[in-house]
Amino acid sequence: MLKSEFQNLRNNKFLIVLIIVLSLVPTLYTTIFLSSIWDPYSKISQLPVALVNEDKACDDNGNTLNIGAELTRTLADEKPLAFESVDSQTAQAGLKNGDYYMVITIPEDFSKNAATLMNSDPQPMVLSYEINPGENLFASKIASTAATSIKNSVSDKVTQTYTEVMFKQISTLKTGMNQAADGATAINDGSEQLENGNQQITANLSKLADSCLTFSDGAKTLSVGLTQYTDGVGELSQGLQQLNGQLPTLTSGISQIQSGTNHLNTGIDQYTTGVGQLADGSQKLSSSSDSLNAGVSSVADGINQVKAVNGQILASLIQNQPQATATDLSGLSDSTTDILTNTKSIQNDLGSLDAVIESLKTSADPQVQAQADALESLHSSLAVNSDIIGDSASRIQNPGNSTPETASTGNTEQLIQALSGMDQGLEQLQQGMNDENAGLISGVAQYTAGVNSVTAGLQALNNQSETLATGSNGLALAMTELNNQTPLLTSGVVQLADGSSLLSANSSQLISGASQLANGAGQISSGSSQLAAGSQTLGNGIVSLKDGSQLLAGKMSDGALALAAVNTNDKNIEMFVSPTISDEESFSTVDNNGTSMAPYIISLALYLGAMAFCLFYPLYDKNDKPKNGVAYWLSKSFILLSVSTMQAILAITALMLLNHLSPVNVVATFLIAWITSLCFMSFTSLLRVVLDEGGSFIALLVLILQLSGSSGVYPVELTTSFFQAIHPYLPMTYSIEAFKQTLSIGTQGTGIGEYTIVLLGIMIVCIALTCLTYVLKTKKASKSLPLLLKDTD
Repeated sequence: MLKSEFQNLRNNKFLIVLIIVLSLVPTLYTTIFLSSIWDPYSKISQLPVALVNEDKACDDNGNTLNIGAELTRTLADEKPLAFESVDSQTAQAGLKNGDYYMVITIPEDFSKNAATLMNSDPQPMVLSYEINPGENLFASKIASTAATSIKNSVSDKVTQTYTEVMFKQISTLKTGMNQAADGATAINDGSEQLENGNQQITANLSKLADSCLTFSDGAKTLSVGLTQYTDGVGELSQGLQQLNGQLPTLTSGISQIQSGTNHLNTGIDQYTTGVGQLADGSQKLSSSSDSLNAGVSSVADGINQVKAVNGQILASLIQNQPQATATDLSGLSDSTTDILTNTKSIQNDLGSLDAVIESLKTSADPQVQAQADALESLHSSLAVNSDIIGDSASRIQNPGNSTPETASTGNTEQLIQALSGMDQGLEQLQQGMNDENAGLISGVAQYTAGVNSVTAGLQALNNQSETLATGSNGLALAMTELNNQTPLLTSGVVQLADGSSLLSANSSQLISGASQLANGAGQISSGSSQLAAGSQTLGNGIVSLKDGSQLLAGKMSDGALALAAVNTNDKNIEMFVSPTISDEESFSTVDNNGTSMAPYIISLALYLGAMAFCLFYPLYDKNDKPKNGVAYWLSKSFILLSVSTMQAILAITALMLLNHLSPVNVVATFLIAWITSLCFMSFTSLLRVVLDEGGSFIALLVLILQLSGSSGVYPVELTTSFFQAIHPYLPMTYSIEAFKQTLSIGTQGTGIGEYTIVLLGIMIVCIALTCLTYVLKTKKASKSLPLLLKDTD
């Protein structure tokens, strides 16, 4: 049968061409299809994406934030995708007509929101992107992944920036925590003082509660006193009104005072002039006091002489009275003449004393006037006595018509009386002259001393005249200023009067307030008692505060030590921003997308190749009239084996040469490809042999089920429950897993043994069933052939 099969091929050139073409089906499919998707991820940077930057720079604590511009520059430099910076309208138009697969928009508040991270109401940084999955889902997924990566990159950058700020604050917090620990200790110390102080407060509040009772009584007394006060305010208001009425008089009086001050100023000028003149006169009077002293001394000497002579005459007359003669009287007359002469001299001196006394009386000095009065009294006494002496001397000197004879009898006695009277007068003159307290000599001495004193005082007064004049001028200026300020005084009095009226009008409110104060005093008394009780409660709280502050100080110290152990350098910031890194340990290596898709595409291509060959190649021809079913099966199986082998070898070889597929295990890859091709060829040939054209249809249905349930593109876990249920029963499930082991996973995987056994098992079952089908069909054909021959005959 095999020989006849080859003979048939030689005779039918079309079958040879068909075998060759169908053997290339898997190769063409795998090579062409995988080349189109071999490494699309390496060309992601060519995927056009529109970038619209509407961000506006903002100020953040003195730093300018322009994240949108920085992000645009970064994307332009790194080129993860083919970013094009365009405006919003251009971007939307490009997304609509397919020029762009995605539009990323950086809104105008992007930088502004970044600055709100530490605010009480932080705003998110919205990075908007728009995709068009209908144009290409794969491109949209890639673009979305890129957008997410960009978002994460921006987030990491913002996180790093604020982490740096936060770590700086932690450094500041370290210092602050130490200070807080010290402060907590101080609070503990202060709470102890506070406890002591609160105890004093509690005690004093108790005193206050007691004192408030006294205060309440005082408030009542105050209310009564305020009533009296308001009455006084009314009287004050009336008095101020009267004062206001007298203001014109006050103004007039001040003007008059000013006028009088001007007159006083003029009078002081005159006074100072008079003082100067008086000082000059006093100086002259002082100069004449020496002459006065000499005159007084001369008078005193004359009186003494007269008294001596008078005494002698009186003594002589008394002794010689009966024997008095004319000669004696003649001598007496001479003596009397001397007495009269001295008396005249005394009277002349007293006359000059009159001028001095009159001059002294004109002095303004009280002491000088007193001296003048004393001198005038002495002068009067001396004048009287000197007149008596003069009269007596005149009678003695002019006795009348008496003769010596008669004088000796009658006039001698009169003469003695006269001389005695004159002696008494002289005695009084002496006393008047020599008395230490009231004598003329002492008086003149006092007068002289007084004159000198007056002279010195007047000189000093004259020296102060200029000061007096200056003060008078100042007084005049002050009165002028006072007169000028009188309107202001008037205005003030008017305002005071108005204010007193207002105060009087509000007196009733004041009295009412005093009553309220009295009521409030009672409330204060009650409140102070409550306050004292609250202070005791506060004391308990202070004790708790003390204990808590001590605990706080300990915890603060522990916290400060814990913060001291926190490092805030650049490495820590990086760790904080990215606390985890991907320690990727690849269990297998897949160089590109083509290698990843190869297990699925090779399995699919081999199945399509087997299905196409079985569809076009005649696997059972009734015209062949086989006599042995097994031999017939062997002839067909040899062709199937040959085509399956060529399909597997050509497919893998083309992928390695043209697409640069690099299997981890080349031999195992060829082996699995060969076994898979045989398995699929056995399966599709079985369907074809058993069911003819119906078998090809069933093979197509099985292909559809395998495309969906063999997890060639997506993990089976991502499919529906139906496909998860049929997944273990699909041949491609095992071929795909086997190719994964040989192409990428290698020796680290589970190996190909399990998958090979399953594929071989399916192949053996299919071969056995196909052989059996050939045997049955051959026997059936053999039985029907004699019947056909008999009918023909």
